[in-house]
Amino acid sequence: MVSRKCLHCGLPLGKSDVEFCCNGCKTVYKLINATGLNQFYDIKNEAIAPPAELRPDSFAWLDIMLDDNTDTNFLQLKLDVQGIHCAACVWLLQKLFNRHDGALNLRINPALGRADITWDSSKGDIREYFSEIEQFGYRFGPQRKSSPKSDSLQLRMGICIAIAINTMMYSLSFYFGLTSADSSTYNLFGNLNLVLATVSLVLGGWPFISAAVISLRRRIIHLDVPIAMGMIFGYGGSVYAYLTEGPDAAYFDTITIFIALMLTGRWLQESVLKKNRNALLASDGIADLFARKFQDSKIIAVPATEIKSGDQLWVAPGDLVPVNGTLQSSSVTFSLDWITGESDPKQYRPEDEVPAGAFNSSSTGAKIIADEDFSSSNLNDLMRSAS
Repeated sequence: MVSRKCLHCGLPLGKSDVEFCCNGCKTVYKLINATGLNQFYDIKNEAIAPPAELRPDSFAWLDIMLDDNTDTNFLQLKLDVQGIHCAACVWLLQKLFNRHDGALNLRINPALGRADITWDSSKGDIREYFSEIEQFGYRFGPQRKSSPKSDSLQLRMGICIAIAINTMMYSLSFYFGLTSADSSTYNLFGNLNLVLATVSLVLGGWPFISAAVISLRRRIIHLDVPIAMGMIFGYGGSVYAYLTEGPDAAYFDTITIFIALMLTGRWLQESVLKKNRNALLASDGIADLFARKFQDSKIIAVPATEIKSGDQLWVAPGDLVPVNGTLQSSSVTFSLDWITGESDPKQYRPEDEVPAGAFNSSSTGAKIIADEDFSSSNLNDLMRSAS
């Protein structure tokens, strides 16, 4: 029986009478075909993750960036982008970008999840493009991702793997009958194995040995201790056998292979941890939370961390309420699902207290008086505990 796959993302379907794995895929599939961009599926050659269901962005972060670019109509923006899975995603973003009159240049680095945008604001509002791509599961935002750094563990692993391969080659000669009768070759290969094993222990064993020493000083036993002991004792035993019985009695090949395998396992572990850590650092956090407040009879965008008790805030549709506040405008509907998990919105009337983290789910903005500093807000505590 041929397994059926989702028409958009390509993931296997559990039921035979459906065409999409989720409503997100169904919506994006219809949008792509409706806009004449169905070539997306010809470029996409593998399964991708279903599109994220994104709430509309208020673009408060963009207001701050535009305030710093008032001298010219040409915007130069360096942004992070999320939702890219393959070359087809880059193609789709580029095609949608080129359909706008203000579009000048878009360069995307899918490996880093970054984009350089040049836009002519005199011919169109860039928010229109950002809002459009959100329907397809993509989102731009201010740069938060750190630049990649050199990986010393990966370098150690590569060198130790090369050493292990060479040590095995020299050791094969002993297994195939090379003896002390062939004195020059016998001693040469034995000395090379000793040198290579020493380099492998010093270079590749150091991450484990140093961690084991630190753990023993703190009277804590973890996995690095037996690994380090195995490396040291295995190397020491082979050196003793080499000195007393000759190169063919040592097991330098086994030691170098063991070190290379341990480094490979540690590198794979660190890669997973680094990926998860970078994902957390790149996700929206306190540094990406903005709010709008009244200042000198104007509404300006400010980082949420600058909000003080008594500030007059303007919560636009789609914005989160950053602090507990008192509603001053007419009745507004707020969703508390981000706080309580309840999806049903709640109606608030003038002088009602609106909790921090409430989401303005109505079509009108709300004027709120902050009852506390952001540093005392429950939203601040919640976002810090989640990061």
